[in-house]
Amino acid sequence: MKISILVHDLSSNSLVRTYPIAKVLERNYEIEIIGPVFGKEIFKPYQNEFSYKPIYCRCEGSKLNKIQRRISGINKISDFVKGDIIYAFKPMYTSLRVGLSAKWRNRIPLILDIEDWDAAPFFEKNIKEKMECLKTFHNPHNVFYNMLMETQVNKADDITVVSNFLKSRFGGIKLPHGADTYVFDPNKFDKNKNKIRWNIDKFKIIMFCGTMRQHKGLDELIEAIKIINCKDIKLMIVGGGDLILSVKKLIETNRGAVIRIPYQPHSKMPELLSMADIIVLPQRKTLFSMAQVPGKVFEAMAMAKPIIATNVSDLPEILENCGWIVEPENPRQLAEAIQYVLDNPDEAFEISQKARQKCIEKYSWASMEKILKTLFGKYE
Repeated sequence: MKISILVHDLSSNSLVRTYPIAKVLERNYEIEIIGPVFGKEIFKPYQNEFSYKPIYCRCEGSKLNKIQRRISGINKISDFVKGDIIYAFKPMYTSLRVGLSAKWRNRIPLILDIEDWDAAPFFEKNIKEKMECLKTFHNPHNVFYNMLMETQVNKADDITVVSNFLKSRFGGIKLPHGADTYVFDPNKFDKNKNKIRWNIDKFKIIMFCGTMRQHKGLDELIEAIKIINCKDIKLMIVGGGDLILSVKKLIETNRGAVIRIPYQPHSKMPELLSMADIIVLPQRKTLFSMAQVPGKVFEAMAMAKPIIATNVSDLPEILENCGWIVEPENPRQLAEAIQYVLDNPDEAFEISQKARQKCIEKYSWASMEKILKTLFGKYE
């Protein structure tokens, strides 16, 4: 059986979730990954992981020309669908809408994956901001489109979701996007040698991985590090996105306190994680983050890292008995947790080993494979 995977934008970080699921599906099925590219290139960390079928949708000229060219490019996507079943990622115009078109034309089933509540930003906007959205209808990622596509979710034959919040809202099967515990194995990496290679062996490394966005809580993490006020600690930010103001200020006022590593090939992540003394996931509590589960938590667990996360979404459940949970937007509590982990290395080691074991048992690719084989087996 061949599965056509539809991604709403191959140049975006939505591939973070698509990647492990597609890799696991490849174990039992033939796959093809199709989608538009609205940026300059396919999302850099995963560029070389698959033979993609990209449809480039770069548009110039007037707003009308942009709309016409985008619609023309998007409509072409369904022509590339050659599978026996469709797996559309996100209920968005360029994935679900395209998938439904191919489903009805080719008379094949469609499974929908939901990893975020993409309509949530609409409810967080004031009236003026909502009206501003009307000016950007040429953008297929417009939140109005996301709201409209949410009404089409029930047309999917099956649904997979990432969190308890999304399961309560849309139903479906809960499918964590776990880690390859064979590749993400701390025994394959020498932490001290890697830190020497990066010239950070004299420091404790607090690591944040992911795209820098406001709901990720970097402000609170930076404030927590200021509260600790220790010259032997460095914050390593691994990922992309524009530097938020607080990070810029920290770099300007305390040069050397922050090490920023831009997007790297995903194959480099185990090495980078091996150097961390603590992984921090300081999510803020927003409508969007309540539905989301950061995929980096599973890679950190697989690498047996001490993990501190906030009480948001499924993170307390995932890290129960194998991590530390603090309240969101509370930098002092976060600082205390970081200091506690650094001051208690034996306990931190024991907890981190439990995290890896839990990842192997519940959040590994082998665990994902069981769920996906049961789901797709119905259509063989």
